[in-house]
Formats: sequence, structure tokens, C-alpha cells
Amino acid sequence: MKKTNDIKEKLKELGIRLTELADYFNISRPTLYKHIESFDLNKLDQIPILIRNTLIFINREDVVSKKEVISFIINMLDRELVFDQHDLMLKEVYEKLKRSASNETLQFILNWIEHPEYTKFMETYNKYEILIKSDKKIEPSIIEKDFPSFETIYSLNSKEKKSKQKIENIIKHINDRRAKQ
Repeated sequence: MKKTNDIKEKLKELGIRLTELADYFNISRPTLYKHIESFDLNKLDQIPILIRNTLIFINREDVVSKKEVISFIINMLDRELVFDQHDLMLKEVYEKLKRSASNETLQFILNWIEHPEYTKFMETYNKYEILIKSDKKIEPSIIEKDFPSFETIYSLNSKEKKSKQKIENIIKHINDRRAKQ
């Protein structure tokens, strides 16, 4: 791999200024310079993928024009803008959390995702939402199949009064979970 000065020399040969390249990546010139230094030290995992791939491309001996580099960057940017449904949902969740989530909410989400029953509960909750929106008769077998999750959802949405027995059951459950850790 070429040294930083070589990449900077190559950029100069191609007629590409560091500030111009930094603008393509929407970063500052000093930030780009740090990425070039990381590239020089072969710390590629510290460089964002678009910048890393561009530096690798520029470092190739067969790259001979500014037009090739700009074309490469544009193609890479186009690929980054193509999201599948999963990516769009993640982006939406991220934006909502970024705007309004407290530290407690974020900690809850982390704890929830790491919980062994997370996937099962989420699947059941999605079924619950579908059932609410549907006008079809609800078969008991649907509830029986995922009873613990449906029971939890019911408890969260219920105005049912607390009882001494329910409180004792919750305390027992917490103590059982503690013992398993």
C-alpha cells in the first residue's frame, strides 16, 4: 500500500484537492486527512466504507483521471442510497429515537433486545396489532399458542386492579430471574 504522501501526490496528479474530496464525503478537510493517515497505517476498519473504498480506488495504479475518481464516488453514493425495507425501517427507528428517546428508553430497548424472549414477544405483539386491526373472529388457539406474550400485552393494556397475589408472583419471577444470572 502506498504511503499518505503518495496518495496526496496521486490526488495532486489527478487535480483533486483534499477540500474538494472532503466535500464529496460531506466531511472536513482535517477529517479526510485523518482518514488518509489511518489508510497509511493500514487501519482500514477506522475509515468509513465509502471513504475507504475511494482511497483504495485512488491508490490503484490504473486510475489516471479525476473523472474516474468522481465517477467512482458517484456510483458508490448511488449504491449507498439504495435501501431495502429493513434499512428504511431501521433509519426511521433511529431518527425517532434520536429526536425523543431518553436514556431510560434507550436502556430499556437495549435490555429488551438482549432478552432471550425478545423475538417471540415481538412476533406476538405484531400478531396482536394485526388482530386489533382485523374484523375476523379471534380463535382461542391463536392466543393459546403464544399465551405468555399475549398475557403480558394484556397486562400492559389492562386497567385490572393489582392484587397481593399478582405482586407476589411478580416478585417471585424477578427473584427467579436473578437466580439464573
